[in-house]
Amino acid sequence: MSRPPLFPETLAGEASAVRLAMEFDAEPLAAELRSLEQQPWRHQRPYSAGQVGKPIAQGWTCFPLHSPGGLLERTDPGGPALVPFADTPALSALPAMAKVLRELPCELRSARLLALDAGAELAEHRDEFIGFGYGQLRLHIPIVTNPGARLFIEGYEHNWKPGELWYANFALPHFLRNDGAQRRVHLVVDCMLNDALLALFPGWFRDRVGALAYVSNRPRTTPAPLPALSEFLLPAPLDTDLLAHLPETGHDDGPGRSSATCHDGVPRPAAGVADSTGEPIDRAQAWLERKPEGLVLRTAGGAQTALVPIGAYEYRFEGWTDERTIDLGQLPDRVVLHDRRNWWHRTWSCPVRSTA
Repeated sequence: MSRPPLFPETLAGEASAVRLAMEFDAEPLAAELRSLEQQPWRHQRPYSAGQVGKPIAQGWTCFPLHSPGGLLERTDPGGPALVPFADTPALSALPAMAKVLRELPCELRSARLLALDAGAELAEHRDEFIGFGYGQLRLHIPIVTNPGARLFIEGYEHNWKPGELWYANFALPHFLRNDGAQRRVHLVVDCMLNDALLALFPGWFRDRVGALAYVSNRPRTTPAPLPALSEFLLPAPLDTDLLAHLPETGHDDGPGRSSATCHDGVPRPAAGVADSTGEPIDRAQAWLERKPEGLVLRTAGGAQTALVPIGAYEYRFEGWTDERTIDLGQLPDRVVLHDRRNWWHRTWSCPVRSTA
């Protein structure tokens, strides 16, 4: 059984970028941006396989406003982690930018000022783990720009005006060029998709997205009590960044849904499962632990993520979306992993055992 495709071409062409029904006063944003000119801007870095990567390009710099753990040095978009996304210390001195972030009708992941220097360019690439199928969108608010600062998405050219709010399908091939004499700076916000955010899109676009059965995120809630536990071992098809595909086994449960069950408590690991050094491991294991600050899921590769309650017994990974969740309602016997993508919903039922 193959992994469901993302179908990025469904949101290509005219749908590859759309303006949302929200606009901001660019002048106070530009004034606050000028106040940051003497502050250190760092190279923007990617996040993949549970690791922060190397700087992407010269002339492409970042100033984080909302980041993993609220750290100014985290210029990457982040991923599953022990700590939530939080405001950086710099945001308290930037009331106009803070107001913009508060007014967006969704939970935030990262919010970064991204700058492309005059004469610089960013080579063609695709952004990972972003889009309606993942339940998170990357939105842009231009602050300062010029006619020579252009974004190209599959050959379509874009140059947005300061203060506008734009979505683009960055899973498609795209690149940036700044042939102007002025630095281009956008406020780039990774948002948790929900119905309120979707309502800002044009009606024709919402109809197209609705056909994809997008992942909509549920708010954090108070969970139901769980059995007393200190630690459970579960054989789980998770790699070091907790985002591996579920094993390509199982049976269909009808259109767009499939399920599988771990046998003997030890399933064959998903292809490519490795430890934190990149070496393959014999099987994919994870430990569910109760810590003073809450529940934590830890993999054999060393990755850890806190669990965020979004239902009576269902949790998503801290720093992630409802695209990947874990249901603890059948403890102490088993847990159920959920994997969602567009209209697909796969489950993986795993027996667990106490290690206490």
